[in-house]
Amino acid sequence: MTQAARVLHRILIERGLTVACAESLTVGGVASHLGEYSGSSAYFQGGVVAYNIDAKVALLHVDRKNAEACNCVSEQTAREMAHGVANLFGAHIGIATTGYAERCPEQGIDAPYAWVAIVLLHRELEKCDYEFTRKVIPDLSPLPVNWNAEEQAAEIKQVRRIEVQEEVAYEAIELLVEALEPGALEADEMRGYEDAGLPAPKNPLRGPDGP
Repeated sequence: MTQAARVLHRILIERGLTVACAESLTVGGVASHLGEYSGSSAYFQGGVVAYNIDAKVALLHVDRKNAEACNCVSEQTAREMAHGVANLFGAHIGIATTGYAERCPEQGIDAPYAWVAIVLLHRELEKCDYEFTRKVIPDLSPLPVNWNAEEQAAEIKQVRRIEVQEEVAYEAIELLVEALEPGALEADEMRGYEDAGLPAPKNPLRGPDGP
């Protein structure tokens, strides 16, 4: 179980908010985190994996012309997916991911990246209270020293692809936590040190009297 999912569970329960997710790049990874904890049915309304443009248009009402122009990977498409899935499930929050899990030279993409979008809707007033998008560039771990890049190229490509999908899914949950309660993840980490009776690590960016 992950820290971000645990903190998000608390926030959503306390605030009585519901959430739905629309995924392309992460193929269900965000939904998996949203459903990690017992009692998540109180807030997790459901999710859609819309992997191709037809599904995005039909289920999430993404603008086809714009999506075709960017191969479904853009800030606008991510935002439309988030709005679409929130409306589809009647949720307060919509979160969406779209991007490239690997290099795509024919599209001019040299490295994986994703767009994560979050919208918070005021259901009673039928308006959007909050909208957030972030470009996520995965920080991939070094390959094991005994791997041969040439001989194991296909295996490395697959491992990297899965690593990108997992990292973007987890970062999407972290971004949702920070959007709802800034500083919640850091505070939770500090409580963990206190509960364990350990000194909290010093932040080199903070002086003795704060930032």
